[in-house]
Amino acid sequence: MPVPSRWSDIRIQGGLSYIPGEGPFWQGTEARPTGWWHPKAVLAADFLNLRCMRGSTEIALASALATTRSSAHLLANAAGVYQSFAANALAASAGVGAYIGGQITNMAYPSADLSDPRWVKTGLSVSAKSVAVLGASANAALTEDGSTGSHGATMGSAPRPISTAGLHTAFFGLEAGTRRFVQCVAGGGLTSCFITIDTQTWTVTETAGAQYVAHRLLGPYAGGARILEMTVNNAGAYAVALAINGSGTGTPGIAAPSYAGNGSTIICWGIGATPGRFFGPCIPTTAGTATRYASDVKAIASGGEPFAGFAVNALGAAMSMLAAINLSRLGDGVVRHVAELSDGTSGNRLRLFIDTDDKAAAQVVSGGTVLATAKLGSALVAGRGVLAANFDPANGLYLVRKSGLQDAAANFGAVPAGLNLLKLGSGQGGLYLNDIVEQVQVCRALTQAEARGWVQAA
Repeated sequence: MPVPSRWSDIRIQGGLSYIPGEGPFWQGTEARPTGWWHPKAVLAADFLNLRCMRGSTEIALASALATTRSSAHLLANAAGVYQSFAANALAASAGVGAYIGGQITNMAYPSADLSDPRWVKTGLSVSAKSVAVLGASANAALTEDGSTGSHGATMGSAPRPISTAGLHTAFFGLEAGTRRFVQCVAGGGLTSCFITIDTQTWTVTETAGAQYVAHRLLGPYAGGARILEMTVNNAGAYAVALAINGSGTGTPGIAAPSYAGNGSTIICWGIGATPGRFFGPCIPTTAGTATRYASDVKAIASGGEPFAGFAVNALGAAMSMLAAINLSRLGDGVVRHVAELSDGTSGNRLRLFIDTDDKAAAQVVSGGTVLATAKLGSALVAGRGVLAANFDPANGLYLVRKSGLQDAAANFGAVPAGLNLLKLGSGQGGLYLNDIVEQVQVCRALTQAEARGWVQAA
């Protein structure tokens, strides 16, 4: 059963004044019964509701989009329970959207069985516990003993180094136990960077360490589970650790503080570590590393070939892209693609992306030369973002976002010829969104008023 669309299926008091499935007044002569897609759309992918339209006909997502990925992929559904998607299957869930990201390898193993001797324990014991987010999977309950000292589990230089120096991101899957404060440690040495979390309020109470770069706390998932991702730029051999902080917040700046244990517990259902800035959904490991390969999602025609029917569908020499995304993380200083139409090279393309400063941008590239870039003046914020980009030589390159109806414009001569490869959540050069895509629509050229109207209603 589809969940309500976030732009046209529900009428909100004080909001939309037109009937769902009909074009609103600002679409003029384009106003006609359509469906959930924009009246000018020739291809629309609604991952939030797991539906798709191509050429005015609603079809299955798999019939209009081809996903290439050489591994399975986990993604939490709307209830907060991880679902597994097979290789070459789009990782998308109703009420959530599709996660489209690059290749990630979890180098920490085993990721959940902290009783394994590769995890060095100090002042605690480990037992299995089932947590809701992973269904019946056995995970680690860490119980501190009665000794005075630190209490935690470590994987690093002894007995096995995870990696060498550089930028890394750690993943900690947590659930509340009987001990309130937990410390998550990562970097080149166990005091290099640590984050203290209050598991009663699920707030970060302290970040410390010169190697700290960024973090995000995600959830809740099923059973109240949470995820902490922390990125560090470590100077030495990379290590991860989880420590119980029985001293509360009274010892700022101290990793794994010493205290007398009393048998309290914390729950950890997964730990990971990977080079780079993104980790994403959980990647379970057992006897060795595990890789979630990149997801490449492209539009296809009925025969499975690239969807080259844009001109046939009256796109002509101009087009528009509409997109809704959900960003769980920003501030990483990297380019992230939302959608791109190209000839299979980076030399000829129209792209909608997030630039290194977290500002949304649209760009026209022809013959290897950037003809025009329209970039918003302020950065996006974490959460849902709605964007519309018009690539129209007659009226210019135009980009608008929902928040405050902020826009930007630039002029260019012509759309490059031969553009037939539409990629969603990625682009040429191995650049990915590494987050959730709710929907993307490719349309015949919208006016600026139509673009603003869509983002307002979305």
